[in-house]
Formats: sequence, structure tokens, C-alpha cells
Amino acid sequence: MSVIINHANTFIRNINNHLCEHNLNVVADFIRSEDHGVIITADQAASSQDMNIIEKCIKEFESINSEHVNSVTIIRS
Repeated sequence: MSVIINHANTFIRNINNHLCEHNLNVVADFIRSEDHGVIITADQAASSQDMNIIEKCIKEFESINSEHVNSVTIIRS
């Protein structure tokens, strides 16, 4: 998904705008494409509500095939 690399700043800005519109405190700061999907990092642990907003936002991006967005997973380190 080279489109993610080429437009990463736009994707992050749009995700953060959606999060802000819903008065959420999490801030997405990095996006990258992996073989198994898209990875987005944030400034803090995201709640399930945060993840739902992010998933919805990603599916709205015209340049990303929404059929490839199956589910959002919270990865804990």
C-alpha cells in the first residue's frame, strides 16, 4: 500500500480530526503499511471507542480499499 506512505500526513491529520470531533483524547501520530494490514500508533493506549472511530475513518479514505479493513486490533506492548 504505497498510497499510505505517500499520503501518511494526510491520513494522520484526518484520523486526528475525526478523534477531535468526538472529543477523544488519543492522538494518532504514525501510520505504516505492513503485509498483514495498516498499523497506526498513538500517543496513549486507545480505547475500543477510539479504535472504532479510527476504523471508520480508515474505511472512508477513498484511496484505501475498505474491503481490506477487516477489523481493528489493539496491540499491547
